[in-house]
Amino acid sequence: MIRSFPVLTGAFALLAVSLRAAEPGVFKLRIKNGAMTHGDGVPDEWTGKFGDIESGRDTQVFKAAPASLRVTAGGGKSGQAFQQIKGGAGAKVRIAGWIKSRGSVKAQAVVQAFAEGFKQNQFMQLIFVQGETDWAQFEKEVQLPEWTAFFNVGLMVEGDGAAWLDEVREATTPVDAGKPMTEQERMTTSPPTAGKPWEPGWGFYPQFPAAWQAQFQGQLERTKKGGANVVFIGDSITIGWVDAGKAEWAKRFEPLGAVDYGIGGDSTRQVLWRIGHGLLDGLAPKLVVLKIGTNNLYGDHNAGTDEEIARGVETVVKIVREKLPKTRVLLLGILPRQNEYFSSRIQRIVALLAKLDDGKTVRFLDLGAHFQMTPGKGDVLPELFNDDRLHLSPKGYEVFADALQPLFDEMMKLPSL
Repeated sequence: MIRSFPVLTGAFALLAVSLRAAEPGVFKLRIKNGAMTHGDGVPDEWTGKFGDIESGRDTQVFKAAPASLRVTAGGGKSGQAFQQIKGGAGAKVRIAGWIKSRGSVKAQAVVQAFAEGFKQNQFMQLIFVQGETDWAQFEKEVQLPEWTAFFNVGLMVEGDGAAWLDEVREATTPVDAGKPMTEQERMTTSPPTAGKPWEPGWGFYPQFPAAWQAQFQGQLERTKKGGANVVFIGDSITIGWVDAGKAEWAKRFEPLGAVDYGIGGDSTRQVLWRIGHGLLDGLAPKLVVLKIGTNNLYGDHNAGTDEEIARGVETVVKIVREKLPKTRVLLLGILPRQNEYFSSRIQRIVALLAKLDDGKTVRFLDLGAHFQMTPGKGDVLPELFNDDRLHLSPKGYEVFADALQPLFDEMMKLPSL
């Protein structure tokens, strides 16, 4: 038997799959995009995911054209890709489809019901396959518990190989071919497809699918007000100026008419997307303070090599200068963090970024030495960081501000371009 998968926690993206009442207490189930017709990196509506797997839309292996859902696992690890459906308390649902597997894997099509707030869950298997199998058809009725607030229909895979799911439907209805998502729907249900650090891509938090767009819209509202004399752009370290660094911000930067355009988790791709969607439109600040790149270091859709990350930062600088030709840019190096793996990569990236300093319109400042016991190593000064040794403590922002201030003041005193 395949082992149990971990219980989900957090608020996963609720996809737009409808359950309408046919009569009191009875629900008509519709599984959207069961034909996997629409989608880019993954099929639309099947973007829910947990565990150590990769999911994608496969246009080469499918039961029926044009595509299937593929889930790949490696090294004995496991996970699930799924579509999440609201409602269904006490309902009987009959689900049909096709499954295929390859490699040393255990795979199963599943239904998993959850109570409100993830307080309890129940796992129900539709079909189980193992190893090398051809397409196998399944059809099974399951009873959802009375406490069901929502449930997943998904493909679980464990082992080393891949499995595919296709033509999934409520058993008495045709397979739904879906329809293309609007850009807004896509941005609030899934991350962008993988891209290079210089290619724009929106931000996305799986647990809070609308949150990133809400933050960006708030920044656009601030931009419309105008009057920004200094603009700080970046990730969680930047937005931290108005949280852990609020005392320094209030004392040093807020009186100068500074605005903070940081968003937690942003990489170069999200900053490029925000600028391309109006972040700086209509502004004429004297100075932009840019610190970005640490979130390109992970192995996700924003990832890049050290050279690619440096190119991504260079692209941000270029776009800022194009948008704001009368504004100077103070480019900050990525701060050291956590361990030698990250800090050594950061040191290589910083060396590349230093070349962007032209002495006039763009100046570069590496603050790394202020945050490490041994430059180039992973031994960051713990009192300057939170427990994660990534985000700064209030003391860290004080050191940050002190190190930033001389060049910041020098650039603010320069005549306009």
